Amino acid sequence: MNGKKLIGVEKFLGWAYRNELPKLRRNAQVTMVASMPDAWGSIERYAELLTIVDVSPNSYGCIPDVWSEDELTPHADALVAADAVAELAESTMDWEEGVDVLADLTDLTDAERADCNRRGYAIARARGDQLAALVMRRAMIGGAPDWTDHGPVERHYVSNGPRGVAWFRIVSQTFGENMRAHEVEVDGYDAVAKRPHADAYRKTYLDPDPALLAAERIDYQSWVMALELVASRATEMGLSAYHVLGPNKAMFPWEGEVAPFPRPRVLLAAAPEAKKARRSLKPA
Repeated sequence: MNGKKLIGVEKFLGWAYRNELPKLRRNAQVTMVASMPDAWGSIERYAELLTIVDVSPNSYGCIPDVWSEDELTPHADALVAADAVAELAESTMDWEEGVDVLADLTDLTDAERADCNRRGYAIARARGDQLAALVMRRAMIGGAPDWTDHGPVERHYVSNGPRGVAWFRIVSQTFGENMRAHEVEVDGYDAVAKRPHADAYRKTYLDPDPALLAAERIDYQSWVMALELVASRATEMGLSAYHVLGPNKAMFPWEGEVAPFPRPRVLLAAAPEAKKARRSLKPA
């Protein structure tokens, strides 16, 4: 390793974003209220510490160390870390049909499972700028995005106000002369007969909605793959003091899977500029 220190990517990013990058004050703005009068002399510095009311992030998204007497220069490897994280803003996340991040919710029907996974992907935020922000945030506060279940999932009938359970039916309708008929879903309750139509059906919904859990788990998986990309890119860019190891994280921990993570099932495609790193993210 040429004297370089082995370090996991999470610890490496934590060191960069909590210890090193806050040293840079450039582009940060500090808002203060009036401090003690000059006559107080020896306690003016103390008053200053108590009167800072707003500090904006520096150019690396970190709250700068405004209490230090002198601006310090972040370690060169921390700057490499920031550049590698910034590249995530050009990444995209591709959906692989048939992916199931809800395998532990065994009571879901096949249709419910497919719908919740698909909607979860649409809800998931970890892509592009938001993926970079997620990696930065976790580097600053530690820990991983939550993937734990939201508790028992219950089915409830869709209601229709004071009438109670809602009924639905499919009818064929046209929306203009010589227009093709389309099947549409309408109210299935016969208000005249005061009973559901013979072909009416009821619908259920799930509470809590597993799509929200699916979104959180897809965000978690994207975070794991983003860490792998950052570790790879930081190594390619060149580090002087560290040899960064990839994440020791399972991709499907809710299935009892153990680290290190296997070939991904939710794909993160790197930006065109990062073609070398892309190979570590796409399955063979």
